[in-house]
Amino acid sequence: MLVGGVHLVYTYLHNAPMPPAFVMVTNYSAAFVVPNDVLLLVCLLPFAAHLLSSKRPVAERLFAALVIALTSVALAFSESRAGLMVTLLLVAGYLIARRRRTTAVLMAVMLVTVLAVDLLQDSGLLRKTISGFGASARLPLWWAGIESFIQFPLTGNGPGTFDEIYAASLAEGRQLQGVVYDTRRIAWAHSLYIEALAERGLPGLVSLLALFGVGAYYCVRGLSRAAWRVDNQLFPVFASLLALLIAGFVELTLLRTWVVSLTFLLLGLSANALNQESVKHELADPKSRLAGR
Repeated sequence: MLVGGVHLVYTYLHNAPMPPAFVMVTNYSAAFVVPNDVLLLVCLLPFAAHLLSSKRPVAERLFAALVIALTSVALAFSESRAGLMVTLLLVAGYLIARRRRTTAVLMAVMLVTVLAVDLLQDSGLLRKTISGFGASARLPLWWAGIESFIQFPLTGNGPGTFDEIYAASLAEGRQLQGVVYDTRRIAWAHSLYIEALAERGLPGLVSLLALFGVGAYYCVRGLSRAAWRVDNQLFPVFASLLALLIAGFVELTLLRTWVVSLTFLLLGLSANALNQESVKHELADPKSRLAGR
C-alpha cells in the first residue's frame, strides 16, 4: 500500500495539472491503468485501519497512519467516484463496528484530507460526485453486457471479449434510447458481475460468486467463533473482501491483475485465520475437541 500510494501521489504531482485519465495513460503501470485502480489501495484500507487501532508499537501505527494519508491523497488526485463511494461505506462500517471517539476522529481526518486535496486540485472529485456516481455513463456498457448474456446465457461470448461485445452493440444500434454513450473501444463492462455474465455466461457468474462466498463463509464462521470482536485478525480481511465485492458492482474487471491477486490473497488469509481460530476454540474448549474426534 505504501509503495502504491507513493507511486500514485508522485505520478499525479509530477504530471499536474493533467487530467487523471491522461496521467494514467501516459504513465502506465501494471497495477494502475486507469484512475479507478486506486480501488486497490481503498480495498486494502481495512488492514491499515486495523493496524492503526490495535495495540502495536508506535512505529507500526505511524506507518499505518502514513499509508492511510497517502491513500487519501491518491484518492483525491485520482478523482475516483467509485473509490470515494467504497471509502465512505468502509468509514461508515468502521464507525458502526468500533463505536469509539478516536475512530470517528481518524476517519473524519481522512475524509477532510481527501476534500482538502481535492479543493487544491480544482474540486474535480467533488464536481464529479455531485453530478452523479457515473451510473448513466455505465448504463450503455451494462446494457451491452446483459444483451450478450441473453444471446449466450450458458457459454458467454468468451473471456476478454467485452470490447467486441460493446463494439457490436454500437455498430448494430442496439443501445438504449436517450442515453449518451461512449463510442471508444472499451475493454471491460465496469461491473465485475455483468462482465462475468457477458463473457462466461451464468456458470461463470455462479463460479465467481461461489469463490467470493467461500471467503465470506470463512470470515463469518471465524468471526462468530471470536464473538465478532473488531480486534480479531479476520475483521480487516472480511472488511476488505466486502469492499472488493461492492467495488465489483461499479468498476472491477478480471483483466486487472490486482483484482485476481487480491481476491485469492483474501481467500488465503480468511482460510488461514479461520484455521487459527478453530485451533484456539479447541484449546479453549476441550469438550469440543473430544467431540470432533
